[in-house]
Amino acid sequence: MNSSSVFFSSSRFLILFFPPLSISLIICAHGQTIALLQLKQSFSIDNSSSWRRYNLGCTTSYPKTDYWKEGSDCCSWDGVTCDLVTGHVIELDLSCSRLFGTIHPNSALFLFPHLQKLDLAFNNFDGSPRFKFALHGFNSLVQNLTKLQKFHLGGIFISSVFPNSLLNWSSLISLDLSECGLHRRFPANDIHLPKLELLYLSGNEGLTGNFPRFSENNSLMELDFSATNFNGQLPASMCNLKSLQTLHLFGFQFTGSIPSSISNPKSLQILDLSNCGFSGSIPAWLENLTQITYLSFDRNQFTGQIPPSIGNLTHLYGIYFLDNQLEGVIPSSVNGFSSLSYVDLSYNLLNGTITSWLYTLPSLVELDLSHNKFTGRIDEFQFHSLEKIHLTMNEFQGLIPSSIF
Repeated sequence: MNSSSVFFSSSRFLILFFPPLSISLIICAHGQTIALLQLKQSFSIDNSSSWRRYNLGCTTSYPKTDYWKEGSDCCSWDGVTCDLVTGHVIELDLSCSRLFGTIHPNSALFLFPHLQKLDLAFNNFDGSPRFKFALHGFNSLVQNLTKLQKFHLGGIFISSVFPNSLLNWSSLISLDLSECGLHRRFPANDIHLPKLELLYLSGNEGLTGNFPRFSENNSLMELDFSATNFNGQLPASMCNLKSLQTLHLFGFQFTGSIPSSISNPKSLQILDLSNCGFSGSIPAWLENLTQITYLSFDRNQFTGQIPPSIGNLTHLYGIYFLDNQLEGVIPSSVNGFSSLSYVDLSYNLLNGTITSWLYTLPSLVELDLSHNKFTGRIDEFQFHSLEKIHLTMNEFQGLIPSSIF
C-alpha cells in the first residue's frame, strides 16, 4: 500500500486520507521585503511630543515602520497591503506615522511598480518642511507610479508646479496634495478623470489660476480648494458635478453673487464658501440642497435677509453666517432642526427678538448672536445640550435665564 494515502471502500462509504500539506503563510513577493526595509531606512521617526500639538487630523499616530521586521511576512506589516495572488505590494499607507526625511529621485518608493494606493499624509507635524521631496523627486514619482489610484501626500513639502501628467491618470480615484507648497499656475486643461472622487489642493497659497472645468463624465464627490490663490468665477461646468457631496472653497477670491450652478448637485452635504468675496443676497435656491449638513457663508459681503427657505434644510448640523451685512429678523418658520448643533450669526445687522425655535433645538451646543441689534428678553432654553452662548453687543432687556448657567 502506498504510504501517502489510505483508501477504504464499501458499498456506502468512500473515505480518503491524505497526509497534512505544508502551507506557508508568507506571500510576500521576492524583493518586496528588501525594498520595504530600504524605504524604512530612508526615513527617520519623530518620537518627540510635537506631533500631539500638530496632529493635522490624525485620529491616532504611531511609527508604523517600527514594526517592519526582517524575517516576517511583509504583507502583514502595518500599512502594507499585497495582492493576494502575486504578493506584490499594491498599497502603502504610512499616514500619521511620525515620519520625516527627504524623498529622492532614487527612492525605494519606485521599487513598487504595482502600487495602486500611496498615502504619506499627516507626517509633517510641526509645520516645518521636515518631510519633503528632493529636487525632481516628486516628478520622478509621478512619472514612475502611473498605476496609482489613491495618491495622498498632504503636508509633505513638494515645492513644485502642479504636473500636467497627473491629469492624464485615468485610473486616479483620490488625490490629496493639500499644504504641499505647490505654486505657479494650475493647468488650464479641462479635467477628464472619470473615476476621480476626491481632489484636495487646499493650503497651497502659491497655486494660482482659474477654477478648473470638469467634464460631464465625472464621479467627483469631494473638492477642496481652500486657501489657494485661485480667482475668477465658478464655471458653468459646476453643473456637471452631480455626485458632489463636499465643497470647500474657503478664501477663494470670487466676485459677485453665488452662481446657481452650485445648487445643481442635490447630494451636496458640506458647503464652505467662507471668506470668498461674495456679495448680494443669500440665494433662495438653498432650499434645493436638501441633504446639506454644514453651511458656511461667513466673512463675505452678503446683504439683505436670511431667506425663509433656510428652514427647509432639515439635516443641518452647523450654520455659519457670521461677519456679513445681513439684516432683518431670523426666519420664524422651520420644519425641524433636530440635528442643528452650531449656529453663528454674529457680526451682522440682524434685529428683532430671538426666534422661538432657537430655544427648542434638542442638539444645540454653541450659539453666537453677538454684535447684532437684537432686542427683547432672553427666554429659557428647553434642553441642556448648550455649552457656549455669545449674546454680547445687542439690546436685550430683562433677566438672564437660569438655563444658560
